[in-house]
Amino acid sequence: AASMGVGTETRPERARRPDPGEVKRKSLSQERTFAPTADRRVLERVVAELAERVAGSLAEERARARAVTLKIKRATFEVTQRQTSRSDRAETFSDEGAIVEAALSLFRGEKNLGSVRLLGVKASQLAAAEPETERARAKQTRVDAALDAAAGRILRDPETETEASAPYVRTY
Repeated sequence: AASMGVGTETRPERARRPDPGEVKRKSLSQERTFAPTADRRVLERVVAELAERVAGSLAEERARARAVTLKIKRATFEVTQRQTSRSDRAETFSDEGAIVEAALSLFRGEKNLGSVRLLGVKASQLAAAEPETERARAKQTRVDAALDAAAGRILRDPETETEASAPYVRTY
């Protein structure tokens, strides 16, 4: 009945609950179409820009990717996709530099490129990013204190309600 659209499909309760380490999206990508060009420098800039946007989207989604894919559509409308992935499941592309370098490496490996009309970069096999560590929070607190000290701000110690001159460190 469900396959004919007359009924509903029921699943066990366990199958409906998402895995806490699972990200709802399957992939994130950016594509750009332009007038056909064979200038590799221009094309490399486009690849880097697209990879930066994908990395920004990953950061917004608080995700990391196990695979990066480059899509190339030539002026002849022939489409080529090249992918690189981390061999170990624990290793991921999580920062902008790694994603940009992976996309550029795939692009530079493409021989007989010819004239290109579309480029795309995709991050896939997504997983949730690691939660912020205590060490990272402490580092940010030190940076905040240094910026406050440089700006000459006077801070209030929340426990004693007295003024504390920089470099009083705020805790969150």
